[in-house]
Amino acid sequence: MSRLSILFAAILVAASPTFAHGLMQRATPMAGEALKQGPAAIVLEFSEPLAAGSDIAVTDQKGRLVPAGKAVFSGKTLTLKLPPLQPGIYRVRWHAVSVDTHKTQGSYPFRIVP
Repeated sequence: MSRLSILFAAILVAASPTFAHGLMQRATPMAGEALKQGPAAIVLEFSEPLAAGSDIAVTDQKGRLVPAGKAVFSGKTLTLKLPPLQPGIYRVRWHAVSVDTHKTQGSYPFRIVP
């Protein structure tokens, strides 16, 4: 192996963390979960520390935005406090900006049963 090949391989290995994306690893409530009462908050945990611009929105089964404050991030966790929710199906939509500025997004449903 030439010195140039070794140098190139070393640069790729050293640079690989900068290509990471903040992927969601855990959600409370979980995707598809049926709850007997509404959660006090949506809590999402990611694989990378988060930066400004990360957010969560929750909509009801008619697509109306649930009135909640602004999501707050701390380290790898993104939290949105919720008002009391009525029985029904809700959708969590999130977008995360990791500290290396990579963006990811997703959504999932949960429901509250009477």
